[in-house]
Amino acid sequence: ARAQSEAEVKAGLRSYGGPLVWVCDASGRLRVLTPDLRNLVSGLGFSGKDPHPWAADVSRDGGLLVMERSGRIHRLALAGLEGPRLKIAKEEASFGGPGSVPGGFRDPLHLRILADQTILVADTGHGLFQRFSQSGKFLNTVGEPGFQGGGLVAPSDSAQDAQGRVLAADLISPLIEVFLPTGLYLYSLDPRPAAGAGTHATSLAVDSQGRIWLADRYRHRILVMREKEEE
Repeated sequence: ARAQSEAEVKAGLRSYGGPLVWVCDASGRLRVLTPDLRNLVSGLGFSGKDPHPWAADVSRDGGLLVMERSGRIHRLALAGLEGPRLKIAKEEASFGGPGSVPGGFRDPLHLRILADQTILVADTGHGLFQRFSQSGKFLNTVGEPGFQGGGLVAPSDSAQDAQGRVLAADLISPLIEVFLPTGLYLYSLDPRPAAGAGTHATSLAVDSQGRIWLADRYRHRILVMREKEEE
């Protein structure tokens, strides 16, 4: 199946089991939106030379992970609503930033909190994902630069399905690579039959019915596909 949208996806949005949606828009602002699109917060509550929120996700305990454009990641504790605004209590941890693997990033695009609450960062410039604990301890890489099975060119985002598998999108390669969180490569998916052409996926998600949603930035569309049953 295929659905289209004329909206250009430039940055990240996340929601975790509740009515609020966390959006890092292309202008570098963090927004927390209610279903009626009311914005609850406009500040971050962490210090930095040039804070520029680029991606965000919410952990199971309600902690907010925000990644700056530079790749610096901040874990923020939320204190709840204070009047019409969402109050950020304190910064609990900070890690990452520009540098080499492990622990450093080159032009990262998205981060994802997995079911086990570890953090997976799309390290686009290094051609792989890096996985961390909630405190920022490096655990392992997922994928590696290349074009063979499990190879990544410019990884952009990840999603996790109900079986715990990690699906990896790529800005250049048309394939979706599938891994275990530990980094073990499983197989590849090809969305081109459903898309009718190659894709340049900036983001993806897996819904409760197992459908895969891809944001194709350069063709300004959203693709919806279902993984075929394994033979």
